[in-house]
Amino acid sequence: MCDQVLCWASEEEKEVAKAWVAENSGCVEFSGGYSMVDGSLIPLAFQPGKNAFSREYWDRKGQYSLNIQLVVLPVTLRTVDYVVGYKGSTQDSRAFAASDVVKRPGVYLEEGEFVWTDGGYGLSDFTCGPYDHVVGSKSRDFRRFNRAVSNVRLRSEHGFGYLKGRFQCLRGLRLYVRDENDHERLTTTIVAALVAHNLALRWDGPEERRVFLDLTALSRRAARAWDR
Repeated sequence: MCDQVLCWASEEEKEVAKAWVAENSGCVEFSGGYSMVDGSLIPLAFQPGKNAFSREYWDRKGQYSLNIQLVVLPVTLRTVDYVVGYKGSTQDSRAFAASDVVKRPGVYLEEGEFVWTDGGYGLSDFTCGPYDHVVGSKSRDFRRFNRAVSNVRLRSEHGFGYLKGRFQCLRGLRLYVRDENDHERLTTTIVAALVAHNLALRWDGPEERRVFLDLTALSRRAARAWDR
């Protein structure tokens, strides 16, 4: 079921997403980036056991967690690729490198198509992100570019907020990790939530989106953008 539900965008989905990107970025050329990736930390309610190498779960926010990467579409917020299983200390760029779209970009992306990232992921032939703050501050054009990218990429934040709002367990998984088998249980739980979320999105309307979105998981700018 994972391969059928957590699958890449159809041609129809691509066209809808490309139109949204062009409109919200103000740049038709940006429409090749019809999907965006971001990472999030799934906190663990309990400290993992010694045999689970608990230090590897300790993240930059001072908590034990798992790192997950989602590639989502901007209109439906459907997950089209994902990486689940890396521990909280893992950098986003390293985790994303394990995704199928990075390993086999030619299977998913045609010429001129790419995935939007943030600055921490680096650049490649099939990813694009903003200028860093130092470079961006040197040119008004760079700042305009970064604002346009941000207007598109904030939908990845909405995707995580929507997922965690629907499945509150992802705000603090109450599974004790003693060994590799328990770690696999964690990843299976998260993937199951992704599958169920993608299925439910097909029938969600405005009311469901309003109820399920977890605004506390969003930046202030992303929260304001959701209300528009």
